[in-house]
Amino acid sequence: MTKKFVCANLALNVLCLTCAPMPAAKAGSSKNNENIQFAYIPYATDLHSKDVSKEAVQLAEQLKLAGTLREISALRQAQSTSKLSPEQSMHLLEIREDVREVIEQTRMEIDYTDAEFSREEAVYSELLQAYTDARDTRVDRINAYGFRTNGILWAVGEALDIPTYASPKYAIPSGAIGIVAGLVPSAFSLYALRQEKGGKFERDPHPNMLSKVFGYQVPPEIDYPDSIWTWLNSTPPIGTDKSRLKFLLAIWQNDINIHHFSVKPTKQQLDVLTATCQNDLTIRVISDRLVMIRALRAVILGITRPLLELLLVLRGSKTLPADNDTVSGAK
Repeated sequence: MTKKFVCANLALNVLCLTCAPMPAAKAGSSKNNENIQFAYIPYATDLHSKDVSKEAVQLAEQLKLAGTLREISALRQAQSTSKLSPEQSMHLLEIREDVREVIEQTRMEIDYTDAEFSREEAVYSELLQAYTDARDTRVDRINAYGFRTNGILWAVGEALDIPTYASPKYAIPSGAIGIVAGLVPSAFSLYALRQEKGGKFERDPHPNMLSKVFGYQVPPEIDYPDSIWTWLNSTPPIGTDKSRLKFLLAIWQNDINIHHFSVKPTKQQLDVLTATCQNDLTIRVISDRLVMIRALRAVILGITRPLLELLLVLRGSKTLPADNDTVSGAK
């Protein structure tokens, strides 16, 4: 009889595992996690080339430095072949200083934006850890109840089996307790599996750096400097015919690891992602925000590569192409 109950218990556990909810795939996507391809916009920067990349030319045009940098290159070339007049030398120093200030300001604007990304990432990472710990503690407690209940019930059932030869009437309660011993722990296991998403939490609304990306009104502290916003909304010279921001949105729409952003995102999804609404915060919501914020941050930090090229032009290590070779890509 005991063997039968053990087999029944195993069968019930298998049934519970089979009926347990599986992670839902993103709507419209049939890809597996193993087949995810990391998509990105390739960089055109080459520090060993004499000429700057098309990315650097694009950035120079956006910062309105292209003409000044070409003038600096021409004056430096004239300086190497013949002596410049005092007026020309003074002019060269002034425009070099102007370009340096613009480059330094752009670099500080990148840091200004990155500071807010770092703050939000720190907050969301802490929340994710706290919510994950709360979920794991709950699952451990449920499993502990299941183990204790299983042990107690099987001990009672086996104890009733001992006098069965002398008192066969105990076989009935023994069998009933054996059935319960199989059902109750299985129910605990099924409930524990359903805790995968964790609980729901509530926090005060606090818009994040994704807000402006999705057209929300933003306070000054999370607004983007003009140089950053222009860069995001311009089309890279290679790799795609979309703006950097639209390219990133397309990646998010096809990423099955982002659960709250569909091909046609709803206002409710955007409210959750931008932290405009935080009534039902979950582990997945925080994880989605972190994935998207980190990706957006990476695209913005990419400005530093062509920015370095412009600094090399200023120092005479690189040259800017002629006007007819320029690219804009702004939209």
